[in-house]
Amino acid sequence: MDASRVMYDSQTASEQFFIHVNELRESLDALQKRIHNLQQKQTTILSETVVRPEDKIQLEDLMDDIKKHIRSLKPRVKQIEVDLARDEASGIRKTQCERLRSQLNDMMMLFNQTQIEYKSRVSSM
Repeated sequence: MDASRVMYDSQTASEQFFIHVNELRESLDALQKRIHNLQQKQTTILSETVVRPEDKIQLEDLMDDIKKHIRSLKPRVKQIEVDLARDEASGIRKTQCERLRSQLNDMMMLFNQTQIEYKSRVSSM
Protein backbone atom coordinates (compact mmCIF):
# COMPACT_ATOMS: atom_id res chain seq x y z
CA MET A 1 0.00 0.00 0.00
CA ASP A 2 2.87 2.40 0.74
CA ALA A 3 4.40 1.79 -2.70
CA SER A 4 1.22 2.95 -4.44
CA ARG A 5 1.16 6.05 -2.26
CA VAL A 6 4.75 6.89 -3.20
CA MET A 7 3.93 6.40 -6.88
CA TYR A 8 0.90 8.68 -6.52
CA ASP A 9 2.98 11.32 -4.75
CA SER A 10 5.63 11.27 -7.48
CA GLN A 11 2.95 11.52 -10.16
CA THR A 12 1.47 14.48 -8.35
CA ALA A 13 4.88 16.16 -8.22
CA SER A 14 5.33 15.52 -11.95
CA GLU A 15 1.90 16.87 -12.71
CA GLN A 16 2.61 19.96 -10.64
CA PHE A 17 5.90 20.45 -12.44
CA PHE A 18 4.27 20.27 -15.87
CA ILE A 19 1.45 22.58 -14.78
CA HIS A 20 4.08 25.08 -13.65
CA VAL A 21 5.97 24.67 -16.93
CA ASN A 22 2.78 25.26 -18.92
CA GLU A 23 2.03 28.40 -16.92
CA LEU A 24 5.52 29.68 -17.66
CA ARG A 25 5.13 28.88 -21.36
CA GLU A 26 1.88 30.82 -21.44
CA SER A 27 3.61 33.74 -19.73
CA LEU A 28 6.43 33.59 -22.27
CA ASP A 29 3.88 33.58 -25.10
CA ALA A 30 2.20 36.62 -23.57
CA LEU A 31 5.60 38.31 -23.31
CA GLN A 32 6.29 37.60 -26.96
CA LYS A 33 2.93 39.16 -27.91
CA ARG A 34 3.74 42.25 -25.84
CA ILE A 35 7.09 42.62 -27.58
CA HIS A 36 5.37 42.25 -30.95
CA ASN A 37 2.87 44.97 -29.93
CA LEU A 38 5.79 47.17 -28.91
CA GLN A 39 7.42 46.67 -32.30
CA GLN A 40 4.18 47.60 -34.05
CA LYS A 41 3.75 50.69 -31.89
CA GLN A 42 7.31 51.77 -32.60
CA THR A 43 6.77 51.34 -36.33
CA THR A 44 3.58 53.38 -36.13
CA ILE A 45 5.31 56.16 -34.22
CA LEU A 46 8.22 56.24 -36.64
CA SER A 47 5.88 56.48 -39.62
CA GLU A 48 4.08 59.54 -38.24
CA THR A 49 5.34 63.00 -39.04
CA VAL A 50 4.29 64.32 -35.64
CA VAL A 51 4.23 62.00 -32.66
CA ARG A 52 1.28 62.49 -30.36
CA PRO A 53 2.07 62.63 -26.63
CA GLU A 54 -0.40 59.80 -25.93
CA ASP A 55 1.51 57.56 -28.36
CA LYS A 56 4.71 58.21 -26.46
CA ILE A 57 2.94 57.41 -23.19
CA GLN A 58 1.56 54.17 -24.64
CA LEU A 59 5.03 53.23 -25.85
CA GLU A 60 6.54 53.88 -22.42
CA ASP A 61 3.73 51.91 -20.77
CA LEU A 62 4.36 48.96 -23.10
CA MET A 63 8.08 48.99 -22.33
CA ASP A 64 7.44 49.21 -18.58
CA ASP A 65 4.94 46.36 -18.80
CA ILE A 66 7.45 44.18 -20.66
CA LYS A 67 10.17 44.95 -18.12
CA LYS A 68 7.85 44.03 -15.24
CA HIS A 69 6.84 40.83 -16.99
CA ILE A 70 10.49 39.85 -17.50
CA ARG A 71 11.29 40.64 -13.87
CA SER A 72 8.41 38.41 -12.75
CA LEU A 73 9.46 35.53 -15.02
CA LYS A 74 13.14 35.41 -14.08
CA PRO A 75 12.66 34.20 -10.49
CA ARG A 76 10.00 31.69 -11.54
CA VAL A 77 12.35 30.09 -14.07
CA LYS A 78 15.19 30.22 -11.55
CA GLN A 79 12.99 28.46 -8.97
CA ILE A 80 12.43 25.56 -11.35
CA GLU A 81 16.19 25.28 -11.81
CA VAL A 82 16.72 25.23 -8.04
CA ASP A 83 14.00 22.61 -7.56
CA LEU A 84 15.49 20.41 -10.27
CA ALA A 85 18.97 20.62 -8.80
CA ARG A 86 17.62 19.61 -5.41
CA ASP A 87 15.45 16.73 -6.66
CA GLU A 88 17.78 15.07 -9.19
CA ALA A 89 15.05 15.40 -11.77
CA SER A 90 14.59 13.36 -14.89
CA GLY A 91 16.05 14.33 -18.24
CA ILE A 92 12.62 15.44 -19.43
CA ARG A 93 12.30 17.94 -16.60
CA LYS A 94 15.81 19.24 -17.15
CA THR A 95 15.09 19.67 -20.85
CA GLN A 96 11.88 21.54 -20.07
CA CYS A 97 13.75 23.83 -17.71
CA GLU A 98 16.52 24.51 -20.22
CA ARG A 99 13.92 25.28 -22.87
CA LEU A 100 12.14 27.77 -20.60
CA ARG A 101 15.41 29.46 -19.69
CA SER A 102 16.35 29.65 -23.37
CA GLN A 103 12.96 31.11 -24.33
CA LEU A 104 13.20 33.74 -21.61
CA ASN A 105 16.71 34.68 -22.74
CA ASP A 106 15.49 34.90 -26.34
CA MET A 107 12.63 37.19 -25.30
CA MET A 108 14.98 39.43 -23.32
CA MET A 109 17.34 39.64 -26.29
CA LEU A 110 14.45 40.41 -28.64
CA PHE A 111 13.22 43.15 -26.32
CA ASN A 112 16.69 44.67 -26.03
CA GLN A 113 17.21 44.49 -29.79
CA THR A 114 13.83 46.12 -30.36
CA GLN A 115 14.81 49.00 -28.09
CA ILE A 116 18.19 49.42 -29.77
CA GLU A 117 16.69 49.42 -33.26
CA TYR A 118 14.05 51.93 -32.25
CA LYS A 119 16.61 54.28 -30.71
CA SER A 120 18.84 54.08 -33.76
CA ARG A 121 15.90 54.74 -36.10
CA VAL A 122 14.78 57.70 -34.00
CA SER A 123 18.27 59.20 -33.92
CA SER A 124 18.64 58.87 -37.71
CA MET A 125 15.48 60.88 -38.36
